[in-house]
Amino acid sequence: MHLSIPAGTTSKIISFPVYDSSSTVGVTLPGLVYNTASLTAYYNRTGSTGSSVAIPLVTMTKGIWANCGLVSVDNTNMPGWYELGIPDAAIAAGCQQLQIMIRGAANMVPVCIEIELTATSNQDAVRGGMSEIATIATGIVEIKSYTSDQRTGAQPVNITIKTSPGAPIPGVIVDIYNSDMSIMVAKCVTDTLGVAKLQNTSYTPYLDNGSYKAVCSKLGTTIPNPTSFTVNNVQADVPIVGAVTVPPTPGSNLCSIYGYAKRLDESIAPGALIIAKLALKSFVKNSTAFSHKEVRATSDLNGRFTISVERNAQIDLQIRDGQESCLSFDGVVPNTSSVDIEVLVNG
Repeated sequence: MHLSIPAGTTSKIISFPVYDSSSTVGVTLPGLVYNTASLTAYYNRTGSTGSSVAIPLVTMTKGIWANCGLVSVDNTNMPGWYELGIPDAAIAAGCQQLQIMIRGAANMVPVCIEIELTATSNQDAVRGGMSEIATIATGIVEIKSYTSDQRTGAQPVNITIKTSPGAPIPGVIVDIYNSDMSIMVAKCVTDTLGVAKLQNTSYTPYLDNGSYKAVCSKLGTTIPNPTSFTVNNVQADVPIVGAVTVPPTPGSNLCSIYGYAKRLDESIAPGALIIAKLALKSFVKNSTAFSHKEVRATSDLNGRFTISVERNAQIDLQIRDGQESCLSFDGVVPNTSSVDIEVLVNG
């Protein structure tokens, strides 16, 4: 029998069957109690020195933990099933694996229970034991979530992006970095009022006191980047003034690719080389011919880049950041005047 329990759990009850060794059809064995003749229980923590540790069985009420307690589940409807109150010392932190053996009673098949002592709980309904998984929700997206006991001095943050006349700019992606922009700590999107909020919930954490930088992006806008702000024991309200622009028309047969280059750790990739290799199709005397073309660009300090390429062309888009390169897109250029993409590089 294999189980998984977070290390350090206390007052833990487990259920298990006991089988009758005299049966040839796998019948369970009812009627055992804590002081049944010759019945013994021992546990071993993998890596511990010395002999296994005795579990001095005592009586227990079903469903109520008692240290070393043993009780039948239901001798009428579930004969042969039992509950054991595992000693807290057996599942204390400092070990990753525990074995329990219960044996000795007449006609009893020894019970072997192996328990993995984990660092997380697979019964965590919110995070599945992975409390830093990215969570995406309408209007607010976070990269890391922190439980309340991991954060001190944390404060809410509201980032408002409007035009100079005061009209809100919704749908702006806001990446929030630490002061040297080496780590992205949060990501949010402005709502219909032009406000992106970090709130104190499981999915939208407050920011700790400190200095941060916000990098904003939306196709068809001009927004200064980065914007520095400080969190210091009070709610941080960060106003940013942007402008709605009309992207230049690249030509009836061209598509402008507006890109954002980021590394796998979510940091921006300034100075990355973007190489677009194109295969252009043409028809000559009832046959298809291809010509090849290469367009290059470099991402700016905020990781942004723009390239204009022929619509419907076969494209192989590669990103190089230092010595690392990544095939970011392999397909056909859309038949539109512009497209907004985000690409990742390995560096």
